Amino acid sequence: GIYRRVWLTTVYPVHIGQWGTYVTTPEISESEAVVRVRTQVENHTNTGTAVTLKSTLLDLTGKVVAEISSTQPLKAGGAYEFDQQVAVPEPQLWSVDSPYLYQVVSTLDVGGRTVDDKVTTLGIRSIEFTKDKGFFLNGEHVDIKGMCLHHDFGVIGTAFYPRAMEWQLEILREMGCNAIRTSTTPFDPEFYAICDRMGFLVMDDILDEWKLDKLTNGYGQFFDEWSEHDVSSMVRRDRNHPSIILWSVGNEINEQYHKDGGEVAKRLVEIVKKLDTTRPVTACLNSPIQAIANGVEQPMDVRGLNYKMQYYEQLKGDKPMISTESATSFSTRGSYPYTYDSSQVLKIVDVNNNSECSSYGTFWGGTRSEETLMTIRKSPWMAGHFAW
Repeated sequence: GIYRRVWLTTVYPVHIGQWGTYVTTPEISESEAVVRVRTQVENHTNTGTAVTLKSTLLDLTGKVVAEISSTQPLKAGGAYEFDQQVAVPEPQLWSVDSPYLYQVVSTLDVGGRTVDDKVTTLGIRSIEFTKDKGFFLNGEHVDIKGMCLHHDFGVIGTAFYPRAMEWQLEILREMGCNAIRTSTTPFDPEFYAICDRMGFLVMDDILDEWKLDKLTNGYGQFFDEWSEHDVSSMVRRDRNHPSIILWSVGNEINEQYHKDGGEVAKRLVEIVKKLDTTRPVTACLNSPIQAIANGVEQPMDVRGLNYKMQYYEQLKGDKPMISTESATSFSTRGSYPYTYDSSQVLKIVDVNNNSECSSYGTFWGGTRSEETLMTIRKSPWMAGHFAW
């Protein structure tokens, strides 16, 4: 069924394209930030016309800090991408501790009449994943302390409720979390807006399968026809959010074990790079040695490992690394079940008669939280991790 909000948007025949505004900050310094605004305008009429696009930057108080206006003739049935640049003096930077947000207001005029307008949120910030020291935000080292989330809210249900999402993130922030992986599908658009406002880092994740199925009726049967459309839609829709620092194009995919997997991986990364070059691309790999041997890992900017802590040391050095999934651990708060063995030695057990899990943690297919954290701390080249 439909579990997210649905919009029917009516537009003038000459309008800004869907997800047609792309805002980047190619240059940032303490004194000035260059903001580049690319805007796709479409003419769905049989007549050519001149269009004027004005882009206005507002600070957090609504004050105008920069604006630019451009006019361009537009052919009948044609489209044109405006490419505008403005300078923001003494920019306020977006960070996890101070998520300062600007707005870009795009106004489209035809014949002196405003026919369309769009508001795009902008966070001015720089990101860098390094091979030896992890992740840097605005030139400052930040440990990525992330969680893998699914899009639902447990007993509340699958429908997206903004306040439920805020409440969930507030709880995670209190426990020290600063990043979210959207496992393994893009979330409702409002999720990213909330992360922008709250200062969460996001790994935008898509495709739990490529062409090789995990399930009989899995995504593999649609991959050839829909993968480019779906990956492109994620990038075009979400690329203006400052919270997003990493794209992920696959999770534990079977192509890791196949000799042709590298070609599929290369194609998906190229789709992302065609639409956004400001963020690196990764994949969540649970068999990194096989993925490297078969070329699946080669086109990735950041090496993403699901568990497999034994390879942290072996694989370091040639590209940035992050634990894209770790610490699959289950526990019952405050429960420490124990028993005595035959020699009367106290022994902690994972599950007792009332089916509680020990607060020390029991795991399935992964690693305990404590083991993961200790290994991450001893591996400064790892950008951080996302706990499952």
